[in-house]
Amino acid sequence: MKAYSFRLAAVARVRQLEDGVAAQQLATASAGVTRAKHGLDRATELLEQLEVPEGSLAVQEVHWAQDQADRMAESRRAHLTALEAAEAERTVARERWLATRRRCAVLERLDDRRRGEWQTEFDRAEGKELDDVASVRALARRAGTSGGWS
Repeated sequence: MKAYSFRLAAVARVRQLEDGVAAQQLATASAGVTRAKHGLDRATELLEQLEVPEGSLAVQEVHWAQDQADRMAESRRAHLTALEAAEAERTVARERWLATRRRCAVLERLDDRRRGEWQTEFDRAEGKELDDVASVRALARRAGTSGGWS
């Protein structure tokens, strides 16, 4: 009996490569989300640290403080937008990876099933061959004891 060979092995290898690429893209997208979260946290922290001027102030100082607050708030909004975009990208990458994972799993199950069928047939053929060998030996022993040297 010939050795086991999965007919779709080349397709399975391509699917595994696609799965690896999709997993890497998911990891990259997840790292992007982490970076965006850190940026948002830092922008929020800086905005919260902005001190409100106290006492009597010149109009210029009030405008300066307001400009600072506006710039920091805009920076925070930009980081929030970047985080939302990174999360959307991660969602798309995750869906792509799940789809490639499902395609790989189908081929893996098919390969397992075919390998099991081959192994069953191999075991059956091996058992038959061993039975034939045992039968020939038993016949040879009987022939040697019945017609031989008494």
